[in-house]
Amino acid sequence: MLAAGARIQVRANFHDGSDFNAAVAKWNVDRMISHPKSMAKQNVAGITSVAGALR
Repeated sequence: MLAAGARIQVRANFHDGSDFNAAVAKWNVDRMISHPKSMAKQNVAGITSVAGALR
């Protein structure tokens, strides 16, 4: 099993001020994997699952 991680800057926000956190990052990767029209699907083809925040 191959694992990768990413650190998200504390108090990271989108341009509209909404929070960017682990849950949002997970949702985006899940969407890249599963959305039928995802243009990033080939870039994430090796990812089989995405975990939420780990501490």
